[in-house]
Amino acid sequence: MSSQSDWDPGNWKPQPIYSNTGKTSSYDGRYRGFWLTAWIIASGLLSAAALFLIAASGVNNPIILLLAGLSVVNLISLGGIWQWKKWGAYGSIAVTIISPIFEVMFARPTISDCIAPFVQVGILYLLVMNRWSDFD
Repeated sequence: MSSQSDWDPGNWKPQPIYSNTGKTSSYDGRYRGFWLTAWIIASGLLSAAALFLIAASGVNNPIILLLAGLSVVNLISLGGIWQWKKWGAYGSIAVTIISPIFEVMFARPTISDCIAPFVQVGILYLLVMNRWSDFD
């Protein structure tokens, strides 16, 4: 057991995970970070909840079905971000911008419908700007 004085947080790097086969995981040195991970998970849960609510409502309105499709595209895009793909970030931004446009066109928009996309894109930008070189 080492003492705490041996641990230097400035030199800490994540270690590879070993499986029961003795092989290391495919860790490639990219570190996602807490906030990006939390954002991906929270966005994914919200998209999945929206998809579930749309499916449970049984509404056959084409606009509602289009919004359900955008939720699916967002889930796929979030998976792309999780896998360090640039198309995932671009897809998530596209869904974030397109979805409120349809809501404004076919629903009763509120001021938050106009502001929320800019906030969401800004948060995504802040979370990936220092890690953009890690994306494929």
